[in-house]
Amino acid sequence: MPYANGGIGWQRSDTSRLAAHSVRNSATTIRHRILSYMKHNSPQTTEQIASNLRLTYREVQPRISELHNNQRIRDTGDRIIGSYGRSVILWTFKR
Repeated sequence: MPYANGGIGWQRSDTSRLAAHSVRNSATTIRHRILSYMKHNSPQTTEQIASNLRLTYREVQPRISELHNNQRIRDTGDRIIGSYGRSVILWTFKR
């Protein structure tokens, strides 16, 4: 399901749907923290955001997808090499 109801979404499995609903309140808080941080600290990778906010990558990555889908942040088009040696997106606050 797309990220719609309450700003959360899930894949096709029942476990994904249950997990999405279980984090509804914390997801809203994390999304707000990320957006506030990104207003003053862009561009950043998902890894950098997680580290700087003292959150796990797994907490941040879905929120980045939601913020991107809701057009609150955007892909800069720039890439850097992340901690696993792969190219990663630099995200920026969408003004």
